Amino acid sequence: MMILIFFLPLAAAYCPQWVCQSLNYTVCATLQGTQILANSNGCPTDFYCKLEDFYDWSDLLSPSSTKSFYCTRQNYDGVDSSTIDSQGSSFCGTRNPDAFLAVGSHPKKCTTQQDCKTREGWSTQCVCGLDGYFYCEADISSNAFDGYWKVCQISKNLTNDLRIDARNRTYWNWYQKYYVEIISAPGCLGNLLWEFQILSDLKSLALDSAVFLGISAVSTALLI
Repeated sequence: MMILIFFLPLAAAYCPQWVCQSLNYTVCATLQGTQILANSNGCPTDFYCKLEDFYDWSDLLSPSSTKSFYCTRQNYDGVDSSTIDSQGSSFCGTRNPDAFLAVGSHPKKCTTQQDCKTREGWSTQCVCGLDGYFYCEADISSNAFDGYWKVCQISKNLTNDLRIDARNRTYWNWYQKYYVEIISAPGCLGNLLWEFQILSDLKSLALDSAVFLGISAVSTALLI
């Protein structure tokens, strides 16, 4: 996960806060002291702002820099459903209840990795979110992914097999990869960042999967 550019010990770590603000239409974000001003207007059509590219760029600058990162043109026609479908279904895995946090639940703010200790005694990483706070990363068995396990159960009820289709698997893999960013992002980033656009498209694709066809709207809320 890209946010690991901010190094421990956490007490001395730099974790900037993303703040929504109207900027020039070509600008994705601007570094301003300990804040990152994110363009609430989004990028122009066919232009995107990739979080990974932004972190690669901002890591070269000092925290006190005032510099702008620009939206870039991307050839993007949406996620490729045929490629995803060709992967077929896969085993859901076995949920480990000891992967839940020993204290509290996700999303959980942290100051050290010890705050992220699980019931089993090991810890997930304490990483920088987009709101200026650090959060515990979430294991796939934790409460952060209740929706994933419920989708698996729905599939088992329909097919008598604890497997998940490729569309839902791809969505949840992407959600886990960017979990901390997703739960800590201000509202404007959904229309600004490439990674969030992919998440939205994968969610739509998952909702068109066989496991969701014909079930209630309440069940579709399992996808976050």
